[in-house]
Amino acid sequence: MALISGATTTWLLLVRRAALTLVLLACSARLDSPALAQTNDLTVLFSPTAGTFVGSETISLSVRSRADIHYTVDGSLPTASSPVYREPLTIDTSTRLRAVAIAPGTPDVTGARRDTGRQGRVTTEISLQVDPDALGFTSHLPVILIHTFESGALNAYGTEYVPAALLVIDPSSGTRGIVGRASLDARIGIHVRGQTSRAFPKKQYAIELRADDDDADRGQPLLGLPSHADWVLSDPVSYDRSLIRNALTYALSNRIGRYAPRTRFAEVFMVDDAGDVGAQDFVGFFTLIEKIDRDADRVNVSRLPASAVALPAMTGGFIVSIDKGAADFAGAGRWLQFVYPSGEDMARAERKAQLDYITGFIDSFGQAVSAADFRHPVTGQHYSEFIDVESWIDHHIINTLAKNPDGMRFSTYFHKDRGGRLAAGPVWDFDRSFGTPYDPRAIEPEEWVAWSRGGQNFADGWWGMLFGDPAFRSRYQSRFKELLNQEFSADSLERIVDGLAAEVGEAADRNFRRWTWSPPLENSHASEIALLKNFLRRRVTWIKSRLETDF
Repeated sequence: MALISGATTTWLLLVRRAALTLVLLACSARLDSPALAQTNDLTVLFSPTAGTFVGSETISLSVRSRADIHYTVDGSLPTASSPVYREPLTIDTSTRLRAVAIAPGTPDVTGARRDTGRQGRVTTEISLQVDPDALGFTSHLPVILIHTFESGALNAYGTEYVPAALLVIDPSSGTRGIVGRASLDARIGIHVRGQTSRAFPKKQYAIELRADDDDADRGQPLLGLPSHADWVLSDPVSYDRSLIRNALTYALSNRIGRYAPRTRFAEVFMVDDAGDVGAQDFVGFFTLIEKIDRDADRVNVSRLPASAVALPAMTGGFIVSIDKGAADFAGAGRWLQFVYPSGEDMARAERKAQLDYITGFIDSFGQAVSAADFRHPVTGQHYSEFIDVESWIDHHIINTLAKNPDGMRFSTYFHKDRGGRLAAGPVWDFDRSFGTPYDPRAIEPEEWVAWSRGGQNFADGWWGMLFGDPAFRSRYQSRFKELLNQEFSADSLERIVDGLAAEVGEAADRNFRRWTWSPPLENSHASEIALLKNFLRRRVTWIKSRLETDF
């Protein structure tokens, strides 16, 4: 080890001291920067924070540095011309309080202001008044409160997001009422969603979380799920009175390593008459579901900018679907829709190369899988060079286990990453499955599916051609056997169902009292759960007995 002389040591100390001084100066400069000021000393603080109240509530605003706080209480964007905060504000109705801090400008030699000063970011906090008749409501689940304010009642057939506000009251543990501080408050856009379900009395909703200062999407964690802007509040009770079929299916997919949207249960109030939160605004039990979208925590495919018009950049990522509604393009004999990039985006002239690429790629798969030797007639590529065969097998198995009448026909998603093959999934929309007695096609556990060719297997579309390949059938049989002896065994499935049913708990009874037109079997949620478990046990036994002969 080399020794350091005294002179060298002194020199090193001086260098380190100078370096430290530079770091401190840099930090000081950053502290004085407008960007940091906007997030620290010019951030308006609310006390109390967002939540619910009874009667009236007094809210104080403050800011760490010398600045005027401008505010609005009608949901409009605060500016320098908005009222200046002088004293605590008392509110006695549901309110969107928005505030911004503006620091004074720098005076010149005459005392006049040389500039307009620095402005912090706009902060919005939601306070919802609760009527006395709702004070008796308690839940062990998170409660989501939605207020549409001036947007009023939602159009059941509208597809445009309209502005609203959202609060989450989280019980943390045990049960609690709906008065208190919110674990999340947000400006949102909302619209009724679904195809058939739009006509049902109980609606489903698409929600996008928005920024405090404008209507841009703003991702935030919701009920413990990874941050994102887009969410679905789903509960198609007309077909699924167990209330858990979607959550069950997505859990099964995730357990076998195939991403499916994660879910959380909640009870929901929706105020759409400009009033306060009352007992009449309870709309029941819902499943919060991650919307299928490109994201590192969702469908993790590469970003595809419009500028990616050459290989290999334009080879992904894509998310496409086969579903009801207008198609965006055709590939391999099927009409498809774009999910990412959106259909509107993909219709732009600058994305034509990408559209031609994905169309040609899917067409090439179709030519290969339909050939006698399962190879493309020109390039000689086997169909497995175009699709992720294992994902297609798992996707089919989950739909088969669930006896999903819509499987592979509607709500069927695919995704392709840059340079990758076309993968099947995520799975989506299983309310009409798992033996529900409200769709006759799903009831019988001891048949493959009621509508398929000969009633023997899911032979629809592309999968029908895949089952023509003995090698595919063999891999399918082996994978199904493996899953039926592990994650999809009757005992394992029953444990998952019991866990989800326990999580729903008493919320099911509140839901059915709210929606009396859709009572559960024998007026009992437990009977619906028993029917579901009986279906699963019989289905697992029957599939085991038929795999060798039917595939």
